[in-house]
Amino acid sequence: MKCLVVDDSAVMRKILIRELGHIGIGPESIIQADDGKKAVWLARAGDLDLILMDWNMPEMKGVEAVAEIRCLGIATPILMVTSEGEARQANRAMEAGANDYLIKPFSTMALFNKVSTLLAHVAGELGLELICPPPRRAYSVNLDEGRIGPVIEE
Repeated sequence: MKCLVVDDSAVMRKILIRELGHIGIGPESIIQADDGKKAVWLARAGDLDLILMDWNMPEMKGVEAVAEIRCLGIATPILMVTSEGEARQANRAMEAGANDYLIKPFSTMALFNKVSTLLAHVAGELGLELICPPPRRAYSVNLDEGRIGPVIEE
């Protein structure tokens, strides 16, 4: 599993990497970029299984990077993870080629559901079965307060 996390905020990249760890994607499987241009370059250069992309970034917006990645013929699943919560923004991301859309703030379970759905779809296309257990703990990401707190524990 190789995942690209793209966000201009180092704090948000750290949060996403931590949350991905809660759903079984370890930091050793994750590469990072802080803008859309770098994301396109890494997508072109690497054999990625999943891309998490922010919307608002310098150099190239996430939605523009998604469109360019798709123009290159790269079919890697892309999840937009952004604070842009309007329906027209989600539609624009999907039209550009994003597979799904997750609005910040989000919970670990919401991220798990989106990621597992995307990866299960890809696995199904390859004739594989994806076994992805849910996280043992769920967290809520509160960007306004800059903290992550447990929501539930098993």
